[in-house]
Amino acid sequence: MADYKLHQLTIRLDDQTYKALKSIANKRGESMAEVSRRVLAKNLGIEIALGASDTLISTVRKAVATELRKTENRLAAMSYKAGLAAAASEQCALVLIQQQLKFVSSQTSEFQKTARHKGAIFLNQPIDVVKASYEEGEDGIK
Repeated sequence: MADYKLHQLTIRLDDQTYKALKSIANKRGESMAEVSRRVLAKNLGIEIALGASDTLISTVRKAVATELRKTENRLAAMSYKAGLAAAASEQCALVLIQQQLKFVSSQTSEFQKTARHKGAIFLNQPIDVVKASYEEGEDGIK
């Protein structure tokens, strides 16, 4: 036997487990204690590995969630800036149209409604619908 200290452990087994253990010990020519120690050591190793993998998986999930949150916040900030830029562009375009073409306010208002409607189509529809709406012109807007 090995040079390390062995501790005594008393366990109770049901008939089926006892017979299986005895059968394996007889086939291998070992004592039931040796087979029991080997099976116990092997399964303890598996249990320890599973416990470590659960901890590792949890840590990896937290790290991934943190990184995704950073990306999500960055995309939200970019979307906010894009929305502000679009609103500013709309107002600049309306001022230029009023100054250059000297539209009366009713024509400018109608132009603004059409532009907003096309903007809503752009945001809410598939790209094919958007392309069709711009190709059809003002009369083709649904």
